[in-house]
Amino acid sequence: MTKRFPVAVWQDFAGTYTASVLDGAIFDGVTLAAYDRTAAGALAQLQRYLDWAIRKGMNGGEADFIDLQLRDHRVEVRPQY
Repeated sequence: MTKRFPVAVWQDFAGTYTASVLDGAIFDGVTLAAYDRTAAGALAQLQRYLDWAIRKGMNGGEADFIDLQLRDHRVEVRPQY
C-alpha cells in the first residue's frame, strides 16, 4: 500500500535542510520534521519515520489537500544582530 504525504523542504542559513509534512492533522496534530545536511537525507529520515509510524498503527490518514497551487510570497526582512 502506498500513501502520499505533501512535504515541504527548505534550506536554512547554516546550509542544513528541513523536510516537514505539511498537514499536521495526519498524525494527530503533531508537526513532523526531519533535519539533515542534504535534502535527500532529510526526506529519507522523514520517510523512515512515516513508514515506522504507519506500521505501529499510528493515525496515518490521508491528507486533505485538494487542488494545491504553488504561490510565491516575498517579504522584506531585516537581519537582527
